[in-house]
Amino acid sequence: MYQRYVAPDRTQAHYVWVGRAFVAVLLVVGYVLSVQTFDFLVVLVTLSGAGALQLMPAILGVCFPGRRALSKAGVLAGLFAGLATLYVTLLVTPHPLGVHGALWSLMLNGLVAVVVSAATEGPTEATVRRIHGEVERQVYGAPGTAAAPAVDAPQT
Repeated sequence: MYQRYVAPDRTQAHYVWVGRAFVAVLLVVGYVLSVQTFDFLVVLVTLSGAGALQLMPAILGVCFPGRRALSKAGVLAGLFAGLATLYVTLLVTPHPLGVHGALWSLMLNGLVAVVVSAATEGPTEATVRRIHGEVERQVYGAPGTAAAPAVDAPQT
């Protein structure tokens, strides 16, 4: 953004210097915030863990597509709803009804992903087969080339 909007006619060395300075400023700001209050660090770790949890419906939708895979619009809407709910339930109104915000956000994320996916067009069957076929090829090798692992018979 800096290169495109602020200083489009500078040298590469200038952009490298600005990038390094920006990282240094961010490090100082992060250090000052974490030293001033321990709560900041706790909130940051909680948000990162619960935020990563928001990827679970999308990952499950890819791994187990079932009869109808989640659509791209459904996954994005679910992520947005889940992250917004996470923010509200962790920072604005902590633990509504005694339930952790990560659970509220995960439930809403999954619900929105399923509802929006039902209302929008999902991936074609060919796309699902192509992606799952590529994953299987990467994990197990080409079809017919990987032998099943040998299972030893129990000795009596």
